[in-house]
Amino acid sequence: MVPQTGVTNGAYQRFYGTFTPNTAGTYYIGIQGWLNYEPYYISLDDITIGIVMPEPIALPFTEDWDSEGFAANHWTKEGDNWWVDAEIGSPEPSVNFYYYPREFNYEIALNSHEFDTTGMDQVQFSFDLCLSNDDASVENAMTWMIWDGDHWTWLGEYSSLDGELDWTTYSYNISQYASNRIFKIRFVASGVDSYAINNWYIDNITLSEGTAGSLGSVTDLVISQVGSNIILNWSPVDGATWYHVEKSPNPAGPFVSVGWVETNMVPVAISGLPGNKYFFRVKAGNGARSGGEIMSSTPATSSPSPARTPKLEIAPKLKRK
Repeated sequence: MVPQTGVTNGAYQRFYGTFTPNTAGTYYIGIQGWLNYEPYYISLDDITIGIVMPEPIALPFTEDWDSEGFAANHWTKEGDNWWVDAEIGSPEPSVNFYYYPREFNYEIALNSHEFDTTGMDQVQFSFDLCLSNDDASVENAMTWMIWDGDHWTWLGEYSSLDGELDWTTYSYNISQYASNRIFKIRFVASGVDSYAINNWYIDNITLSEGTAGSLGSVTDLVISQVGSNIILNWSPVDGATWYHVEKSPNPAGPFVSVGWVETNMVPVAISGLPGNKYFFRVKAGNGARSGGEIMSSTPATSSPSPARTPKLEIAPKLKRK
């Protein structure tokens, strides 16, 4: 803070100063005076410290960390492991949870400021996540949550027990928890020993009024195989102009986006999947959509060979904390 100068001898004057902290914490404010001949002393009285909170942020919102700091969009970080990495991102920079200082049995959060969705019935949340892992036998995790005004709700999690994670986009319709209200999000790094990872990276955090025409999940998804391609087929949904395909190695998720499918692309072929087991879900919608790419795959034209009847995958319910 830089106070005004030119104190008049013999009279009280009011001074104002502003201090903007970069992170949440405890701060001590000192006042120091300099004397130049007269007056011989300075008296202080009626010292007042007020907190002025920034207004909630309106949507659309994107955090790409180009400011290379937390203050620009009022993020608050716990601990000393969170920092902005100017050299790594999707594209760089990104926010980084670093293994050092070493933490045991920890939960360390990065909290957003408040967001205002007054007048919005549909809200979309997406971000990119990457893990550089060190020891897959020791569990550490990244969890993302939403504050609906009353409590925090678990949205998803990735565990280091599943190994390294290349840049992956996670996308959610959070309307149930974020529409027409003030809400917040947070990312929580947790685990047994932070030395078992190298870095978590988070980038391209986006909140928008999207999926305005969401029609829910497809209920008759059929999965089969033709050569090295996985074929997804389902019945048309009345009113749909697009479908959103998601996949996960686990039936309970987290599900990540495969891409958006135009109605004339069904059935659709998917190739190049690593691993040997995936669960799929497809959501139908119309009108506006937010984030993600249109799938480059062309419609599957060959008849799929008979395959084991797949288990229908319905969108998992969100856990609550």
